[in-house]
Amino acid sequence: IRYVFLQDIWTIAAHWELTAGVRHDRYSDFGGTTNPRLALVWQSTNRLVTKLMYGQAFVAPSYLQLYSNAPNVAIGNPNLKPERSKTVDLSFTYSASRDLTLGADLYRFAQYDVIGQDASFKYQNVGKMAAHGIELEAKWQVSPTLRLSGYANNRIEDYSPLRSFNVPKQTAYLRGDWAFMPKWNWDVQATRIGPHLLPATAPTPIGAYTIVDTTLRCALARDWEFAASIRNLGKVAAREYVSSGLPDNLPLPGRNFYAEARYRF
Repeated sequence: IRYVFLQDIWTIAAHWELTAGVRHDRYSDFGGTTNPRLALVWQSTNRLVTKLMYGQAFVAPSYLQLYSNAPNVAIGNPNLKPERSKTVDLSFTYSASRDLTLGADLYRFAQYDVIGQDASFKYQNVGKMAAHGIELEAKWQVSPTLRLSGYANNRIEDYSPLRSFNVPKQTAYLRGDWAFMPKWNWDVQATRIGPHLLPATAPTPIGAYTIVDTTLRCALARDWEFAASIRNLGKVAAREYVSSGLPDNLPLPGRNFYAEARYRF
């Protein structure tokens, strides 16, 4: 794999800035791909920043997709092209006060040359799909030791047999970070996952659910940091869609615990 990229930033006028870049990747198995990125930034007011962004990207076909030879399971195709995507974003960041920042992002992306399997289980570039939506974000520094943040995403996919059935239409979270003592921090996050839009062949629907995670972290010395986490605190019976072959979908972990020790040197 070889690649080369070039990027530059221009101040094109007062309060206007343009970032432009391009990257070329060359793979020995499927060839090359060139992808540009652009970002136009406007300091609309002292408190409002507006960004218009465009980008292209790709996902290279995997070794399995190129060379697998398992009849009735997966047949590789060395002539595959990479999956490609194009994304457009219009975002706004507003500093409502010194301690409160609000953000909104309108987006649309399209995927082309999506890789899938045909009736003979051979991998092919089978088509395209697109989605659009809005993301909302807020950060509030309530006090020097307490910060609240939130995020919400509403995603709408154009009808396509290639649509992402394992991606919920709505997601959101609310998080609190509290530095209650010097070198100690406690955070709690509640994540809301909306209902999944599943294919007609899916035997069991997946409704909305909320998972709560919490982490206690401390830095007892200059180089050491310790943390303990509880995830899915309420033991919510959460599930994700994988394929119609799993009659009750894929169960996610129940309440689980993590401990971490980190040393910097």
